[in-house]
Amino acid sequence: MRRLRPRVASPSQVREIVSDVSLAPIRAKSKVYILDRVDLLGTQAANAFLKTLEEPVPGVVFILLGRTREGVLPTIVSRCQVVPFRHIPAREAAGILSQKVGVTSE
Repeated sequence: MRRLRPRVASPSQVREIVSDVSLAPIRAKSKVYILDRVDLLGTQAANAFLKTLEEPVPGVVFILLGRTREGVLPTIVSRCQVVPFRHIPAREAAGILSQKVGVTSE
């Protein structure tokens, strides 16, 4: 699994991931890439990534994270399944975990 942090992502870093996508996975059956804060990608970096989204490689999953859909290049959003998440406080998350799996916060 590789993670790209767009605050410092340049088009060359995106191209590095794009070239890595075509290589077969070594230890697993698939590859997962997490691109954090895609809403901060510049136009050049987003366009460098776009062709990979248009012609996905089998066994590769991209998880694109962003604060708003509006901040992401529309052509990228159109090729993605949007899954909205909301921030929840740590105490609420601990309560949900406690309920579901019996874990206590102690």
